[in-house]
Amino acid sequence: VAAQTIDEAQEIRFVVTGTELDQEDLNQISFRMENLPPGAAFDAATHTFNWTPTYDQSGLYNNLRAVMTAGKLSDTTTISIQVNHVNRPPVLAQVPDQTIAENQLLSFTVSGSDPDVEDAGKLAYTADNLPEGASFDPATRTFSWTPSFEQSGLYPGVTFTVTDPSGLSDSKQIQITGTHVNRTPDLLAIDNQQCAENSLLTFQLSATDPDAEDAGRLVFSATGLPEGASLNPESGLFEWIPTFDQSGEYSLTFSISDGEYSDQIPVTISVAHVNRPPVLDAVAPQTVAE
Repeated sequence: VAAQTIDEAQEIRFVVTGTELDQEDLNQISFRMENLPPGAAFDAATHTFNWTPTYDQSGLYNNLRAVMTAGKLSDTTTISIQVNHVNRPPVLAQVPDQTIAENQLLSFTVSGSDPDVEDAGKLAYTADNLPEGASFDPATRTFSWTPSFEQSGLYPGVTFTVTDPSGLSDSKQIQITGTHVNRTPDLLAIDNQQCAENSLLTFQLSATDPDAEDAGRLVFSATGLPEGASLNPESGLFEWIPTFDQSGEYSLTFSISDGEYSDQIPVTISVAHVNRPPVLDAVAPQTVAE
């Protein structure tokens, strides 16, 4: 039997034959095989060898022996089978979608496996389409990201890949969701205010919010507003004309709110008394006798 070459997971089948020169021994011929590889079989009735090597059976099998017996005599031949390694792609373990709040660390490790023992310890890992500021360490297979306060939103198509030395690979895509973290708005401080009775007092409140999501949502409010005073909740404009009976000091608290968090500042308004001239009541004409 000629030397055989086969790939892993491919069937090999051949028939062992022989020649007997003595006619009287023709009915006594038998065949057997020795040192069969694990999983191989030999059918003595049909003289057929059959084997499908597994993916873990690559290598040279050069000690198979086919034995032909006729009567008391036998003959042996050695058969060599070379099983070639068949590379299979590695498999990257499924990575679940991730959710992380702004300014919080997201860190996780990916893993892969290879059905070929020949590739043990030789797999390479990469990552693509990462969000800005994210990193992937191929040595530790670790993804790390701390999204900034401006990075809430969806990040689809983040791709991780494992590759074996032959270039076969497997990839998985995930979506990362960055959730918004609300921050407190800031109401800018103003000086205490002074005005006189019957004079217009007006000033503008100003506020900032570090969250772009809160643009147009800020609301101004106040506690302790004097009678007749007004504060525009959208613009923050304060207006008041105190009457001649409203001199004194007024302690107010102004607030800015984004609907969840708020900031306050205290302001004192001093209304100065305005002195007005007295008014003499009218005197009726008088009559007096001599």
